Amino acid sequence: DCEVFSLSLPLPPLFEQEQIVEELERKLSRLEKMEGNFRTMAETAAQASRSVLTGTFCSLDAPIFKLSELENMGRIQLGRGRIISRRDLLEKPGNYPVYSSAATGDGLFGKYGEYMFDDTRITWSIDGGGRFFLRKGGERYSVTNVCGWIKVLDESMIVPDYLYHALYSRWLQKTFDYIHKAHPSVIRKEYEIPLPPLWDQKQIVEELEWKLLRLAKVEQVAREAVAVCAQARRAVLAEAF
Repeated sequence: DCEVFSLSLPLPPLFEQEQIVEELERKLSRLEKMEGNFRTMAETAAQASRSVLTGTFCSLDAPIFKLSELENMGRIQLGRGRIISRRDLLEKPGNYPVYSSAATGDGLFGKYGEYMFDDTRITWSIDGGGRFFLRKGGERYSVTNVCGWIKVLDESMIVPDYLYHALYSRWLQKTFDYIHKAHPSVIRKEYEIPLPPLWDQKQIVEELEWKLLRLAKVEQVAREAVAVCAQARRAVLAEAF
């Protein structure tokens, strides 16, 4: 059996209908144009961030090191997380974040009652994306078995934030999928970075993060404006009828 719904609509004279449609389409057209401009602004800011990252490290005149070389020199250490299932999260609840293979957001998988690390490390997704994240010291957290991690052992040679940005800029130019996985054994050979003196690394990080922060604010404001346009469209339609 089909349930019948009744819907009541206002039906003014034909001339008024034409006026309403004309005014409505004028307003919606303006909103659509504004929304398109804000979308373009957000995409432009995101693209500019990628260009700033890749451009910064492509133009550096400094010795190039593979991750495997830095590891063999004792400058960094690579590892992998351990299995933490959703059942584990339920059986041992807590407030310590667990990061997994998600390449969106900050890779958060859930919260746990235990933690693995409380120092600064770079983590990345092994399955799929391969994106890098910087986990700052002071936060207690864990990473699952589909995450790898890098710890800087010699901060007199490598600034962790610099290493993160350098790796992220290289990642933007690469592709990992569920066949070509970003295992530690793979990225040891896959990634190489320029390594200038420590003072230069600190300056590069300071200038780069300043630029990225400004571009991120532009992108955020533009995306919020897109959402406002969508709300305004609904309000215009509601008011019209």
